[in-house]
Amino acid sequence: MQAADKFITDIEKTVEIFKNRLMKISKGSQQEILLLVSELDFYDELIKAGYLKSLKNFLDEYEETVDSLLAQAKGLGLKGFSQIRLGQLEAMTQLDAEWLLGSAEAYGAQLKSSMVKGITQGSSIIQIKDSMLQTFEKFPLTTNQLTVAVNQSFTNYRNVSLKNIFPADQKYILTHPADGKTRVICQYAIAQMANSPKGLTMAEIDGGALGGEYSFMNLGGFNCRGEWDILETKENES
Repeated sequence: MQAADKFITDIEKTVEIFKNRLMKISKGSQQEILLLVSELDFYDELIKAGYLKSLKNFLDEYEETVDSLLAQAKGLGLKGFSQIRLGQLEAMTQLDAEWLLGSAEAYGAQLKSSMVKGITQGSSIIQIKDSMLQTFEKFPLTTNQLTVAVNQSFTNYRNVSLKNIFPADQKYILTHPADGKTRVICQYAIAQMANSPKGLTMAEIDGGALGGEYSFMNLGGFNCRGEWDILETKENES
């Protein structure tokens, strides 16, 4: 999930750049500041501050994930990848791009609306500046909900990629951190995986080999930290 974490860090920096730019215009009378803020396109300002670049870098990780999996598959002697299936992965990338751009646009509108209200209530430049800064704190772009959703999105993409690229008899190994955050369902799956050193197929996983609720696509549930590693053995190469 390093790609998702980096994206969140990058857009936090983007918001900071945008905030610094915005605070520089908070000079003059209340009416002048209100006019400047009202005329700003917050979404466009976020794009200028680097949101689009951060998004592109994140989605490039999607493409690199597929390229890496395809290379592994070819290394195992697999051929004849369906262009239809690979096209489905491109469609997923496009949907995630639209969703993340939509999130930025909604955030910009929410931030602007709240900031305009705050400016109209301020009677001094100091109060207006304080109100503008408080608006950024009140409406963060990188909420925990977004962080979780971005991580889940990348996990979904990788799992769908595995399903579309590799054959049904491909064996997988579950890798999952074991710490205080590990759910009971995942603790059980980790223990069961240790009993299957030769790996498990997708059908075996979905059939309950790691626990009745543990599945290939969803692992241990929303925002699970587990990941599937491809088992590369002579058996797979035969």
